[in-house]
Amino acid sequence: MLADEKSFWDGRIASINSLIQESLKMVDVKELLEAVKGFPAKSGSGKDARLEKTVLDALDHEARVLKATDSALKDFQKFAGTALAFFRDGFYADPSRLKRSTQVPPQVVLHTLLRELSTDLEIFQRSLQQRRLVNGQVSNHLFMLSVGDRVAAAALKPAFDAKLLEQGTVITHLGDDFDIRLVPYSPALLIEMPFTSGSVFAGNAIRPLPGHEHLALLHEVGHYVYHHGKIPNTGLTVEATLTGELFKQGITGGLANWLEELFADCYGLLVGGPVMAYSYQERLSQESPEALMVDTGDHPISNLRPLIQSETLRMIRAGSKVMYQIAPGLLDNNWHEFVDGKDLRNEVFQLQGVSRPISGGTIIMGLAPIIQKILDVLAPLQAGTKFEPWSKDLVPGQNLRKLSEQFEGGDFLSPVSGIENGNKDGRPDPTEIYHRTTGRVLPEAEWRPLFEFEGWSTEFSISIIPGKIGDMPSKVGDMPSN
Repeated sequence: MLADEKSFWDGRIASINSLIQESLKMVDVKELLEAVKGFPAKSGSGKDARLEKTVLDALDHEARVLKATDSALKDFQKFAGTALAFFRDGFYADPSRLKRSTQVPPQVVLHTLLRELSTDLEIFQRSLQQRRLVNGQVSNHLFMLSVGDRVAAAALKPAFDAKLLEQGTVITHLGDDFDIRLVPYSPALLIEMPFTSGSVFAGNAIRPLPGHEHLALLHEVGHYVYHHGKIPNTGLTVEATLTGELFKQGITGGLANWLEELFADCYGLLVGGPVMAYSYQERLSQESPEALMVDTGDHPISNLRPLIQSETLRMIRAGSKVMYQIAPGLLDNNWHEFVDGKDLRNEVFQLQGVSRPISGGTIIMGLAPIIQKILDVLAPLQAGTKFEPWSKDLVPGQNLRKLSEQFEGGDFLSPVSGIENGNKDGRPDPTEIYHRTTGRVLPEAEWRPLFEFEGWSTEFSISIIPGKIGDMPSKVGDMPSN
């Protein structure tokens, strides 16, 4: 096969390296930075009155994101050139330095690397192009991304502060959905958000559009913490800790399959407060009624999910105090009205992996021990510590729209420090792992970790995580219990 010849890969590697080099010149970052800093002087009449400190702070934050993007792209260029040369030359030199694998042959390694690098290159190009000047002016794209960058950074900050995650730079770009991509060569977190998120000038600030679609970033960050977060002082991942705890308690199969989604919801509710549940109801109202009744196997049934989130809010405490006493009831009433008064707690649902239909109320009660385990892991994020949620409980007489006001008027959109130079926090240069092996013959066990970077390669994340629910024996039909 041609794909097992060095010359086949030489051309492809040379091509992507040239495209990366050209990408560094596609957008003049210096010009963009000057335009961002000079925006008030160049803006049209009528807009200047709204350019108060909050707007200028947003642009200052975006200037620092631009610097971080430029730094990450240069790290990307260095990594791409080094990694591709390492595997091409290692497999095809005479004699070869990398011992071949029958499971992951050289052509699979190089094809996967090129595909992942291509995905990153597209993201960096989007990130820079969407921040470029339009007719010499700062673009609406950039203003919208300024909201996304700060919401995403604020969503991650509690996990950074709790030492569940290492510090990282947040760089957003616009696409068709929410997604977080981890890269092995930079502390940057490349976060996609949809074009439909929207933002507007509101008073003297740039704010998300009503509807709170940006809050979905909190849920996506929850997934990221679930997979990549580590319990402080233990070295154990959040995922392994939780799945192991549930397994020890005999909580397997059935509702336990929703663990990851429940964790992402809990993270969002702890950080966002009740406005997170309110925004989720808004998103569900835009789905087809049939889809709301289906158990997909790994997501809670959509019709029950708002009730599950309300119960979760009732379980969140600050010390001995229940945090949310008014909002959960109003949220339940809002959803009850949306489903035309159906008593979802007494309706029956057929769950995947469960032999008999179960009432909604039984499902919600059965989830309580799982949710409590999640809240225990996320205890450093619970209010009453140094962290405060983005929205608070309501008082009698207030309606749910007050939650929107709290969110839109919150100060969590303030610029987040620590990203000026794409700070690597003392992390080693990832290309050094390739240079340290120069002149050595490497068996598969040594070169494979240099190829399978957790959270980056979508094709070959093939190491088994101990305690993953899918690898445990399940008790089909059993309900979770303490």
